[in-house]
Amino acid sequence: MSATETLENASSLISALGLDDSFQPQEPATTKDTGLSEALIEDLILKFLSGVGSESGRAISDQVCLPLAILEDRFTALRQRQEIAPSGSAMLGDHIYRLTDVGRDRAHRALRECAYVGPAPVPLEDYVSSVHAQTIASEKPRKRELDRAFSDIHVEPEMFNQLGPAINAPAFTREQHELLALVAPRPFLLVGGDSADGDRSWPFIEAALPVYRLYGGPPRVGLLNHKGGHAVPPEAERAIAEWMETYTLT
Repeated sequence: MSATETLENASSLISALGLDDSFQPQEPATTKDTGLSEALIEDLILKFLSGVGSESGRAISDQVCLPLAILEDRFTALRQRQEIAPSGSAMLGDHIYRLTDVGRDRAHRALRECAYVGPAPVPLEDYVSSVHAQTIASEKPRKRELDRAFSDIHVEPEMFNQLGPAINAPAFTREQHELLALVAPRPFLLVGGDSADGDRSWPFIEAALPVYRLYGGPPRVGLLNHKGGHAVPPEAERAIAEWMETYTLT
């Protein structure tokens, strides 16, 4: 079942999947579940092999971010068309694959059409559904989530008693970018470590940029994701200092 179908069959994708803290897309079980054509998946395999020479089936699976069970049928089809050939054995019954001359020609044609090599793309409708599934409108934060979100800020306990019910009230429909827009044109740097804030916070920063631009000059708003959790590594501290010198001392 695709992410879109899951969303349609549940009022909240997060509650339907039983997730507490973060959205996790459902892993596809078949080629149909990916929403991608067999030809597109095969092109990703061939383009990857054209760059590395040879690799195991599991390594190819890791590269294109699709389950090996899905790729096995594609490996079989490519071998039958003599576009790839096994050059050795790997662990757990896997094989090392390389391109044949026929496969190399197809890989070159695919690269001319699209030079992208990497994880298999997600269908647009599934991506949109995933974005909607992660909106704060579908979440009901509990005290432990508020404690974590405000862990680096001193907040009186009485404030949490008011904040929690207010956020969970049906009338609360505000998103983070609306609050951020009120900060403009003052400098604002969101520092995250993927524990609460991180790359998923960028859409809110981006949504507030038009308001910053109304004041003229470069928007003094940004996001730094150091991916280190709550502990800020030294290199991130230096980046923060450089940002502050650039945008707060001028």
